[in-house]
Amino acid sequence: MGYFYEGLTTILQDDKTGFIDKTGAVVIPREFYGASDFSCGLARVTLSHDDYRNDRYCCINRKGEILAKNH
Repeated sequence: MGYFYEGLTTILQDDKTGFIDKTGAVVIPREFYGASDFSCGLARVTLSHDDYRNDRYCCINRKGEILAKNH
């Protein structure tokens, strides 16, 4: 668990990353292989180990919805 940005922080378990709020409630389930902190309502995430190694990522909103991909 890291620092809270925009009220959320990442959690990591079994090689998957998700987000929780300050109460500890899971806001975005652990389904990503990497994730940045939220900034301006968006976070960068990777969907697989291969994506992580090849710097391919998606942008998600605070609901966990994928808004854009760079591949």
